[in-house]
Amino acid sequence: MGITNFDLVQANGYIGSGELIAPKNVIFLGNGGSSGTGGDGSYDFPFKTLSAAYTKATAAGFDVIKVFPTHDETLTAVQTCSKAGVSIIGMKAGNRRPRFTINGAVDLLSLTAANQMIRSLEFRIVTTDAATAFVNVAAANCWLDDLYMIPSATAVNVVDCITLASGGDDVLITNCVIKNTTVAVNSFISIEAAIARGEILNNFFFGDVATAGIIDSAAATLIRIENNTIGTIGTTIPAATLDSNPTGVVDNNRFLGTHTTIATNFNGGNALRQARSFVLEATDNSVQATNIIPSLDVE
Repeated sequence: MGITNFDLVQANGYIGSGELIAPKNVIFLGNGGSSGTGGDGSYDFPFKTLSAAYTKATAAGFDVIKVFPTHDETLTAVQTCSKAGVSIIGMKAGNRRPRFTINGAVDLLSLTAANQMIRSLEFRIVTTDAATAFVNVAAANCWLDDLYMIPSATAVNVVDCITLASGGDDVLITNCVIKNTTVAVNSFISIEAAIARGEILNNFFFGDVATAGIIDSAAATLIRIENNTIGTIGTTIPAATLDSNPTGVVDNNRFLGTHTTIATNFNGGNALRQARSFVLEATDNSVQATNIIPSLDVE
């Protein structure tokens, strides 16, 4: 059975921490335990697979899957997260997070139910090319926090690291790190649908991309992009291309693209309000100037 003891829940930081109310169950995931899928999800006998742990979780019970820091699991099929209110949270040892590796041309996690949290996990790719995303958000009020992503390995890459699909309103993406040098990904974040009120805050994304650091293919509304560092490498690669004309606010970011013009390194369309964000102009990766994005006239 999952752990329900109040003292254990409190000790794991779910009461008074501003994170969650007390969950109905805390379910443990780690490489220990018995053979197969593992034990019963208790601290001493954790499940061995994310699928088994998620199957144990209950929708709308605010259940939490706690992942041991040494957990290392490879997924060959998408883990569909279809239970509202479930959180998957890594327990860190120093800066060591539990690791999930994708080995398939699929999403690693697809969030299809509302109010889910994914926190303090590491994501990588191994030998099968073109995984579609590490995390796909297709439900409202989901929170991605403190994730660490390395989206390429020898000759293979994730297409887009995080995808925001239809239904992903009020998504919150905070304190995430993406670093990529081996094979270019298409983007760090792809806004695929006209989501509403999404927030992208306090993240660091840097490395090799083919299109831009953040891209969109539909006009999001009332988005907030604040206090991020988004850098690209390669030749003439923008930090952000949001040419579907989203609405919202862009404030206090560092857009470090490799184009030679401000407008190309950050293209925010014609409807965003912009303030205090810096754009790097570069030619052949040598800095020419650092500039503040000019404010846009709104008519």
